[in-house]
Amino acid sequence: MNTPRRLLLVGWDSADWQIIRPLLDAGKLPTVKWLVEGGCSGNLTTVEPQLSPMLWTTIATGKMAYDHGVAGFTEVDPASGRVVPVSWATRRCKTVWEMLGERGFRSHVVGWFATQGEQNLDGCMVSDGYCHLPRVRPDQDPADWPPPPAGTYWPPELAGELDALRVSPYEVDPEAIVRLFVPEAPAIDQAKDRRLWQLVRLLAEAFSVHAAATHLMERDPAWNFAAIYCRAVDEISHLFMPYHPPQMEGVSDDDFRFYRGVVEGIYRLHDLFLQRLVELAGLDAMVMLFPEAA
Repeated sequence: MNTPRRLLLVGWDSADWQIIRPLLDAGKLPTVKWLVEGGCSGNLTTVEPQLSPMLWTTIATGKMAYDHGVAGFTEVDPASGRVVPVSWATRRCKTVWEMLGERGFRSHVVGWFATQGEQNLDGCMVSDGYCHLPRVRPDQDPADWPPPPAGTYWPPELAGELDALRVSPYEVDPEAIVRLFVPEAPAIDQAKDRRLWQLVRLLAEAFSVHAAATHLMERDPAWNFAAIYCRAVDEISHLFMPYHPPQMEGVSDDDFRFYRGVVEGIYRLHDLFLQRLVELAGLDAMVMLFPEAA
């Protein structure tokens, strides 16, 4: 039996087995079920403090924060003195994709923390700057939606393909998409309740990551390792977990009625994303899903 030469690593930030297992039992996560039943699963030990950039850089390097250098969400730009999102410049250790590149293996990396500005990857890099941009308002002109910052892509020529694949919050259809998560969305007074817009913004980020990952895997299939980081599970859960069933004390009936399905919906959406990634990787690929609870 030949050893597989392709590995797909998918990270769901803050995904929780306490949410996943009931959905598995209900048949609502068929791709995760296929992975669990065809392989092995278990709890992932974390490190403290539970800050996503630190944890995911530890996963990428196998090193603790005092070695890899990424301790939080920001760094100081030495040129301007401004505080900016943490980038490749802060990272002090080699990642698994760098080590693989030294041995002649190609990698595609999408959405990973502390990769902004990374260069010379043997493969393709789309940094976390691709979709996690400054917040925009619902009343803002869609034409003012900012482009990705310089250093988002390696090679830089990817901009010509991938800029157009980014999903803007203004492109998330309120009927076809939003009502899958909040069926009674039209009944919400959005002048007072901005949670729908927050959901739309985070869904746009999720769709953008998936669009970039699937495009690279399909357009450039000569890869050995792909690492796809999905942040939306974490951010959407932070906002909407209080409304996940059962209804908790202090949660109003209206909030529970409107938002009770959002957390389940984001897990099911990512299960669909995972299905497509597995298809593109091929049945001979090894697949690792990291539901990392931060």
